Amino acid sequence: MVRPATEARIRALSSGFQGKDYTVLIASTIAINLIVLAIPLYINRIYTSVVPEQAGDSLAGITILLAAVLVLDVVLKALRSWVLTWLGASTEHRLRMEAVRSVLGASAEDVAQQPLQARMTQLRSPTTLRNRLEQQWLVRRVDLPFSLVYLIVLGLIGGWLILPPILLAPVFVLMAKRAANEAVQSTRHHHDLEVNRNQLVVNGLALASTIKTLNLEGFLIRRLEPLQERLSRRSFEQESATAKLQNLSALFSQLNQLLIVSIGGWLVIQQDLTTGALAACTLLSGQVSAPLGKLFSADGQRANQQQATFDYQQVLDLSQETNLLAGCDQRTNDATLHLAGQVLRPGETVLLLGGYPGQSTSLLDSILAANDNNPFELSFADRSLTAYRKTWLRRQLVRLKSEPKPFRGTLLESMTGFEVNTRASDALALCERHGVASLIKTLPRGYDTTIGEMQDYPLAVGLRFRMSVIQALLDSPFALILDGAFPQVGTDALQWLLGLQIDCARLIALQNPPTRLPESFRRLSWEGDRLVEVSS
Repeated sequence: MVRPATEARIRALSSGFQGKDYTVLIASTIAINLIVLAIPLYINRIYTSVVPEQAGDSLAGITILLAAVLVLDVVLKALRSWVLTWLGASTEHRLRMEAVRSVLGASAEDVAQQPLQARMTQLRSPTTLRNRLEQQWLVRRVDLPFSLVYLIVLGLIGGWLILPPILLAPVFVLMAKRAANEAVQSTRHHHDLEVNRNQLVVNGLALASTIKTLNLEGFLIRRLEPLQERLSRRSFEQESATAKLQNLSALFSQLNQLLIVSIGGWLVIQQDLTTGALAACTLLSGQVSAPLGKLFSADGQRANQQQATFDYQQVLDLSQETNLLAGCDQRTNDATLHLAGQVLRPGETVLLLGGYPGQSTSLLDSILAANDNNPFELSFADRSLTAYRKTWLRRQLVRLKSEPKPFRGTLLESMTGFEVNTRASDALALCERHGVASLIKTLPRGYDTTIGEMQDYPLAVGLRFRMSVIQALLDSPFALILDGAFPQVGTDALQWLLGLQIDCARLIALQNPPTRLPESFRRLSWEGDRLVEVSS
């Protein structure tokens, strides 16, 4: 069951419900519906005034005016189509980004409560929801009310010819509602079966080698075949319900036109109706049935809209972890890092030597292990780390890896995080300033060297480490934290990091430090759960 709060949130995220584009869309739709009356009124005018009086000049003037109106109709339809396309794309973008934020902001346990294919279907739901404005709101709030306008004009011109659409419409609307309910049920069942089928196929592909080794192909087929059979049955029911709605629309239009022509012909014979009025009413019969045809189509599409809304609601209902997604965190003037009674200020370098409390393998593992009862008193700018958004914090307190694995692509793309257009010049300047450019230029293709699985040239660990530091420096971090065991880092890379002329602080934690280290830096060691300064 879709909650009203979810509907309200989707409307709030839909760009189609605000702004001047929305006004243009409504105005053009109303104008298009009014222009539809031009041709029936033109025909009635020809037969009632122009032909009896043989007024050729009037005929030419009315024809030119009608041509101008039809050109305006084409322009309005093109404008309406452009605005709908823009609003649909904008709405899909907003909804999709909100869904992605909801998934990324949720805990891994909550996200994993549903299968992968179910989550993928939920993330694809904005593709269906993008057309809500065109397929539902405009049809029900703008197009459908104009059927009353067409009925009034039909009654003014044709008199008793207003009765066929009035008598037929309630019957066909009830039949369409029943077919729409069938479509809703079949769509829901089809959706669930399709998700289960796709998940089974994905699992089978992921475990293909195991299935082949254990000869489980027959077992997988026996699981897949009945599921596919039920899915095909639901597909047939769904298509049948949709076809029934389409047939009801066509049948209403044809039957309505047949009755109007037949009754109108009898009225013409009785001289109670003119030939021009009959011709105009015949055209109006199609205009009266057109909004109802759109309503029947909207009822059929509503099943998919409701299912997509329910899927989207499941994404929005994921409980969110606080301080996870990146926001507009302002840089603080106080960039002091406090750790276990020690202070690390901007531009300062501290060497943390020896093991960690509890024999943990890394500094950060020790901190995470003591998360509930934090003996390390880790804070930044006199505030707990939980006060900051995690993504922002990771870019400011950067943890360097001893053996970083660069992104795929070229070397320059890896360093800039695939933001070459905006960050390439800064990355090149940092490489030149810190002596990394000379190492890169020795490669066969320099900055264009391909790395990753299809790499042209294997990169040394030391160069990969230097690249990760350059990538971190692009964000102007407050501190670089090297948390690894020597000699994984390498003496050259460690000496290079210590010799950098940078403004950010450096906290280098090494379990097995090399024998020779510069003596100009502060050295700390653990004494219980406190850090104390030791002599060099």
